[in-house]
Amino acid sequence: MDTISLLVFAIYTLLILLIMVYVSALLSAVLMLLIPVSFVYFMPGIMVEFLAIEQFSTISPIYNFHVLLMIWSALIGVIAYSEILSWYLLKGSPDKMQRTSPELAPLSLKGKMREFYERIKNNISGEK
Repeated sequence: MDTISLLVFAIYTLLILLIMVYVSALLSAVLMLLIPVSFVYFMPGIMVEFLAIEQFSTISPIYNFHVLLMIWSALIGVIAYSEILSWYLLKGSPDKMQRTSPELAPLSLKGKMREFYERIKNNISGEK
C-alpha cells in the first residue's frame, strides 16, 4: 500500500473516531461523508487521482476508492452500534421516571445495588 495513502486514511479514520468518542456520533457520521465529498468538490483533479491509485492487484485491482468504501462501512457500523447502545442504556425504565418524592430521589450506592439485584432477580424469575 502506498505510504501516503495509508497515512491519509489513518488520519481520516482517527479523526472520525475521535470526534465520535469525544463529541458526537452523529457529527462524526456527517463529517465522515462531508470531508471526502468536499475534497471532491473543491479539488476534483487531485482527489480523482488520489482515489484512482491502485493499491493491490490480485484478480481485480483494488483502488483507494475501494479502501475508502471499506473504511466507510466499518465506521458506519461502529457509529450505528454506539448509537443503539447509548439509546438502550439511556432509555428510562418506568420505575426511574416515577421517582418524584424527595425521600426516593437520591439513592445511595447500597440502594442502587439493592435495586439492581432486585431487577436481576425479577428478570430471572420472569416477573415484571
